[in-house]
Amino acid sequence: MKFTASAKDLEKRMSIASSAIASKNSIAALDNCLFSLEGDRLYITGSDSEVTITTSLDVMNVEGNGKIAIPGARIIAYLKDSGEQPVEFNINTETFTVEMSTTNGSRNSQVGYDWQDYPLPRPLSDGAKEFSILADSLVEGINNTIFATSSDEMRPAMTGIYLDIMPDMLTFV
Repeated sequence: MKFTASAKDLEKRMSIASSAIASKNSIAALDNCLFSLEGDRLYITGSDSEVTITTSLDVMNVEGNGKIAIPGARIIAYLKDSGEQPVEFNINTETFTVEMSTTNGSRNSQVGYDWQDYPLPRPLSDGAKEFSILADSLVEGINNTIFATSSDEMRPAMTGIYLDIMPDMLTFV
């Protein structure tokens, strides 16, 4: 599979997704980001098996679809050094080779991993409900209650924030 993306935009999206990756994972595949190319859209997923963040961006010059797990930190470092220019990705999903090149002649090659080793998030159960909230409102609610949480791991129920979700109101406790 092949595609071209803005280095700056891709680096921003990968940084968002990789914020869900823990520094020490019990599953080696979770040290990576999952790339899923579907048409002209690239989906980037980062996870620590409890928290999963998926983001996406439009890409150009697409050839083929596919998935691969790639070392996020190394790719982000390369993208930061690339500036605002387009980066072309040429990914061999059989050998898991990830080749990147920019218009100024910079090249980088990484070894990716089989996407099937990447644990995908579990689907919501039948009784689960979804809701949407503005990011600013969520951050404000967390910031206004986080001071009351405990860091004592012996009392795990006190280390989080309880959300009481009602049809017309969301309460942070």
